Amino acid sequence: MKDSKHRQIFERLGEVRLGTIILIILIVLILLLLLLKIGHNVRFFFIASIFMFFGRKLGWSLSKKFLYTLPSTLALSLSFFWGFITATGMFILISWQNPILILRIIIGYALGCYVSIPNFGLLDETRLPEGGQLNKRHTLISFWSSITYILVMILLSLWSSKKL
Repeated sequence: MKDSKHRQIFERLGEVRLGTIILIILIVLILLLLLLKIGHNVRFFFIASIFMFFGRKLGWSLSKKFLYTLPSTLALSLSFFWGFITATGMFILISWQNPILILRIIIGYALGCYVSIPNFGLLDETRLPEGGQLNKRHTLISFWSSITYILVMILLSLWSSKKL
């Protein structure tokens, strides 16, 4: 008797899991269909939000593992590369979706600049020693990657409008 009760419970759990998986797949398919149907502005916002979430996570792990441990020249080179990749990715997204101007400025350029700073919010800057080596490195990484992002974005915009 006990054995059959346990078997029924596990069978129900299996059914729920299978049912839940099927429900999740259906929801994902419906969302994908909606994304194909909805306007490019909403699609741009959705994709840019995903870009921001994963970009921040990747930037933080890049900072923790490499930017604070490598020699300064390599860290600055990697910061330059991060700013370049971020600008190129956001430029491709803006060019592909062509959102309205306000979304392009706020969600495109500003959000991209936010993501381009790999160590943003990683350290409590008030606790860094004033003038210390870590403080200088932290500032250089932030500055170098964001300046790279801005310059690459300007160059790509000029290039795409054929003014370069």
